[in-house]
Amino acid sequence: MSKIFLKTYKPQIEELLRNHEAKSFSDNSLKRLFARKGIEWGIPALGSFNKLLSFMLDEEIVKRHILTNEEGRQKNIYLSGNYDDFTLFAGIKSDAYFTHYSAMFLHQLSLQIPKTYYLNTEHNAEFQSQGLTQKAIDEAFSKEQRKSSRHFTYKNKKLVIVNGKNTGRLGVIQQLNNTQSFYYTDLERTLIDIAIRPVYSGGVFEVLGAYQNAKEKLDPAKLKFYLAKLQYIYPYEKVIGFYLEKSGYDEKVLKMFEKESPYRFYLTYNIKNKEYSPRWDLYFPNGL
Repeated sequence: MSKIFLKTYKPQIEELLRNHEAKSFSDNSLKRLFARKGIEWGIPALGSFNKLLSFMLDEEIVKRHILTNEEGRQKNIYLSGNYDDFTLFAGIKSDAYFTHYSAMFLHQLSLQIPKTYYLNTEHNAEFQSQGLTQKAIDEAFSKEQRKSSRHFTYKNKKLVIVNGKNTGRLGVIQQLNNTQSFYYTDLERTLIDIAIRPVYSGGVFEVLGAYQNAKEKLDPAKLKFYLAKLQYIYPYEKVIGFYLEKSGYDEKVLKMFEKESPYRFYLTYNIKNKEYSPRWDLYFPNGL
């Protein structure tokens, strides 16, 4: 497959990428895309993908960006235009979506420009939870919260790959415009995620700030619906109710998250100096 031959297909290649929903691709996703189109166009794309890719790079139809994982291995991502970092990182995995601090930033719940991005890939199946006891809760929350070690670096930025609960992409929305193409969690799902995993969200003070900044935009009924749908074994209603109370939400909103539970709970992990909220039966860091 010569470059002269490929040049005759350059307009079709550019149009395909211009009109495609995704704007960033891994080697495999780009190969799959042109394998399908290759049959239609008469290009044996699978057997000649390297030549096709070389042509697209030479003609600057796509640009190659190299990310390095925690083991030092490199991964190529190809962009078909000038797009932002969220769009670039979305090419790592086609069904992934941005969560936690990344979603906080996208919803303008934090004004700090992130240097660490959080991209969630869901478990294929739901794990069976073990029975809950107060002893098990106390032991689990006496330790540091576990963090994902899977990550990529790109220039001075870090992309953390979070392997999250199977939610059926609950509350996942799309950002698609002239400079962006990626998925991320909506406001209510974001507020649940950051409350549950503050380690990916800048810590509990940042989470509290996010709840305060969301006050005029939040749909409490949707927040409650999502939390019920997610069916967590831990009583996270206590955590969310606490943040809502500290953020000055109406009493009728707070009552939506009151739930009978026999367990004392914790706002976060490994709290050194605790205070206690009788209303939520919850320990939280001193000074919050």
